[in-house]
Amino acid sequence: MTRAPRQLPCRCGYDLRGRFVGDACPECGWVIDAPGPKWCTADCLHRLARMSTLAWVPCLLLLVVPALFVLGVTASSFSAGGSDRGWLLTFIAFLVLMPLQIVTQAVAVWRMAVPALGEARVRNLRIAMAARLAAFGSAMALIVWDAVSIGARSGGFDGLYIAAYLLVPLVAIGSDFVTLGVLGSLRRESSALVPGWHAVMPPFARWALIGVYPLILVPFFGWFFGPILWTVALSIGFAQVGAVAEVCRKQLP
Repeated sequence: MTRAPRQLPCRCGYDLRGRFVGDACPECGWVIDAPGPKWCTADCLHRLARMSTLAWVPCLLLLVVPALFVLGVTASSFSAGGSDRGWLLTFIAFLVLMPLQIVTQAVAVWRMAVPALGEARVRNLRIAMAARLAAFGSAMALIVWDAVSIGARSGGFDGLYIAAYLLVPLVAIGSDFVTLGVLGSLRRESSALVPGWHAVMPPFARWALIGVYPLILVPFFGWFFGPILWTVALSIGFAQVGAVAEVCRKQLP
């Protein structure tokens, strides 16, 4: 009976390529019990790498919005004639890039949730993404309703707006916290030796999301810096998935 070769490093970090299931790691003595996680196949890793890029690139593109906002403020302080154009560009960028980020992240996470990741991971990723879409969808519906019902609102809607203000970011950020946690477990399971900041920053980025929620509730200051921190944290978390997939692909036989 042919023994399967180990595809990934040992949990201690020693490179076990060329050794087989049942062999012992010469560094720590761990007996190799599996070639690697079930999802460490060429097709699955290729999908994870592509979906990682699809998720983190629009996150970084979304940073164009605060950059244009700063430029608009600067332009308005020096030239009253150029300020309107700056605000218009900021608004257009937001209308284009925000829906793009929401949709691409939803598609990427849904396609990452392949059965090889395990039933629990697939379930958690899809529930988290459905909750995120519901949160942003509710926010957009409320904005549209607010725009078409100016002057016709009753006082009873004030409570709805306050509840949405508190709950929508809580649900969206909570779903992203769960998503980054599930995806971060891939690195731990594979023991992939990802380089540099891919190894250090993702856990901090995930826990930074907890601080985003109270920050984003603070008018003006938090509305500006909260989404920036949120976007950067997502970019870091999703980029790690691609780094893990690349390391694992290089170690396939």
